[in-house]
Amino acid sequence: MRAYQKGRLVRGRLGRAPEWQGVRILGYHRICDTRDLLSVRPDAFRAQLEAALEAGLEPIPLARALDLLDRPVEGRYLCVTFDDGYRDNLEVAEPILRDLGVPATVFVPSQVLYGNARYWWYDAPPPALTWDEARQLAAGGLVDVQAHTRTHPRLPHLGDEEAREEIAGCKPEIEAEMGYEVTSFAYPAGLYTERDARLVAEAGYRAGLTTDPGVNAGGGPMTTLARTLVYWEDSLSDFRGKLAGLLDRPPRLREWLYGRLRAAG
Repeated sequence: MRAYQKGRLVRGRLGRAPEWQGVRILGYHRICDTRDLLSVRPDAFRAQLEAALEAGLEPIPLARALDLLDRPVEGRYLCVTFDDGYRDNLEVAEPILRDLGVPATVFVPSQVLYGNARYWWYDAPPPALTWDEARQLAAGGLVDVQAHTRTHPRLPHLGDEEAREEIAGCKPEIEAEMGYEVTSFAYPAGLYTERDARLVAEAGYRAGLTTDPGVNAGGGPMTTLARTLVYWEDSLSDFRGKLAGLLDRPPRLREWLYGRLRAAG
């Protein structure tokens, strides 16, 4: 996959980068020095945000982005998001965000923060935020906490009632702990079906965020917003290529793989 992405970026640089307008939502997970597909080194994270600011993108909170996306967007905006609720989002990422004045959203699986579920894809899971730490993260007004199911399952593998409980059930739990309305939802691992998008709307969320690549031009479906994911192996040049839109079209390999994952169960 890494070589495939590199090849696409190289081919993209041979042509002309698309001139996009809209909201580009960056998707991160961990910010730490531990080598992991889902992590980004702190110095790389800072350099990436600085590159986005130098490129003239206006960083805005996700809530403001949702207001803009009700209709076609004029201008170039940036949102920063994190999935899963790792403790390093507070300890490492938040100070960098605060130093640069960049707002962000952290999507959390509520039962992981309660200690009743774990990051099941790790043999030795990294520390998760506690609810006290989540409130500390949001206390500065720069970062908010939103929904990422209760236990981080593969939603397409669940029956209708189980999926509804995961999607709708985490909303009141997070609201009770954070003290504000939860308006946005991120699909775990980016896996979703039309049913899951419908359940997101029925649960009362304003938006659902995928891991489908691309920029959000506005005026489209709010339950399947695109994100630009950033990984450990991304060089600063790679990141700038993603920022420019060189990987905004989903690769055929990714469509095939995600189609199989969505269908499996």
